Amino acid sequence: MAHNPKAKIIAILRNPIEAARSLTAYQCHYDWEEVFDFEQAWRLQEPRRQGRHLPARWPYPDHLQYGPLYSYASQVSRLLAQVPRTQCLLLIFEEFFADPRREFARVLEFLKLPPISAETAFPVVNQTIGARSARVGRLLRHPPSALLRLRRAAHAIGLHPLRALQGLNRVASRKPPLRKAFRAELEDYFSRDVAELEELLGRKLWSLREGAPQPDA
Repeated sequence: MAHNPKAKIIAILRNPIEAARSLTAYQCHYDWEEVFDFEQAWRLQEPRRQGRHLPARWPYPDHLQYGPLYSYASQVSRLLAQVPRTQCLLLIFEEFFADPRREFARVLEFLKLPPISAETAFPVVNQTIGARSARVGRLLRHPPSALLRLRRAAHAIGLHPLRALQGLNRVASRKPPLRKAFRAELEDYFSRDVAELEELLGRKLWSLREGAPQPDA
């Protein structure tokens, strides 16, 4: 397939274990995933691939295959088979957030854009957010007709009560630790793919062992 010589592709790759956990939490937040426990969601991949145990609001099994989604080697290989390496910038999530100024400068250079000023700040955004009450969170995301009428009436006078309640229900959170046996299972699952990706990119990437140093982290 002919490639576009002007195309520029940027991708950020994250430690696959952490990326899979993060996607599960993200999809739970929007009710696209009904299983809040990551290990249980991981175990459901095969039944869901067969069309069983799918969430009512998100019946798409491919989006719930947390292992294949974050097995990068074959995906990057397909990309590089169609787009020259010089037109691709593959960033590492952990490196980007360890030194966002340096990595963002690489992005601008790759896109041939002017550099940023020394005063540019890189505040933390979109950090892990949990809900004080999952039930309240679901209620506010899918309000009943009575609350919808209240919202319309409040909007008419410039008030946003549901938005305020959503803010009050949010709380910064940390992912709970994984069972050691399950963590070892995940390390084994992704280890060969990470090794293939390292060979493909010609550099060391993540250590999947919990607590091990990560790239520039």
